[in-house]
Amino acid sequence: MNILVGIDGSPDADTALAWALREAALRSSRVIVLNAFRVREFAGPFNREVSLDKEREDARATVEQALQRVTGPDHREVDVD
Repeated sequence: MNILVGIDGSPDADTALAWALREAALRSSRVIVLNAFRVREFAGPFNREVSLDKEREDARATVEQALQRVTGPDHREVDVD
């Protein structure tokens, strides 16, 4: 069984991530961390060009930063995707 948790960098999302990691440790499960974005919103009123690669990098960084805030530098007690 996997546990899916969505994050956005907020304190409430960190709380949800911490819960998901604790549950996964108790159940020997994997955690899937999701950070989503809407491309159209990023383009804004001027329809600027949007780099999906950059948005993906930023999303990955958001996930990694959240993991470090919640667990410290070593969060590999639980498998995280």
